[in-house]
Amino acid sequence: MMRKSAFLSIAIFTALMGAGMSSASASDASDPAGSITYVGEGTAQEAVNGGNDITPENSHKLSDDEVRDAFSVKDFALRDATLEEINKYYPEATAEEVEAFRNDEADQPVRRITNPICNNVDFYSIVRAGDNREYCFANAGSMSFYMPGIYKVCPGNNNGHVLYRTANLEYYNSPDRGPVYPRTTCFHFSVAVDVMAVTIN
Repeated sequence: MMRKSAFLSIAIFTALMGAGMSSASASDASDPAGSITYVGEGTAQEAVNGGNDITPENSHKLSDDEVRDAFSVKDFALRDATLEEINKYYPEATAEEVEAFRNDEADQPVRRITNPICNNVDFYSIVRAGDNREYCFANAGSMSFYMPGIYKVCPGNNNGHVLYRTANLEYYNSPDRGPVYPRTTCFHFSVAVDVMAVTIN
């Protein structure tokens, strides 16, 4: 389980909808709060057959307390969560408080996990549905961000998991997966999900 202290020690919202998998030196625009950088061709190719898919049934559903431990009001605000969703976990949060957090992005702590170019099958990656864009991560640690429409994870030479949100706004930690062989092996979600964080053990 990711604790609030862990999230405060990583890059809060260092990634947002945007970057992708197209051609070398390509980089997408993102929302003003930041982006996951992407340059180069993706490497994830294969997908394992059913039975190893990531589903709510084989993931750990976060309780309301665990969601609060993982996400502060500021974390929610920087992910553009609605006030209604924030109030589900923090009933006392106000629209003014949320807007203030969105306007103050100055305090960005250093992180260990990195977001490299997707040019190595050893990297841990997540892949977006529709355009099949891949986002890669390396080194032990956690990175918090918001990336919708993710349909598979590819652990490469890593062991790790993602914190994801389903369409009905329930939060889960996926089961740890990896390392895998061949390195291009990936694990599908049963439906596309919003990934909120990646952790490499």
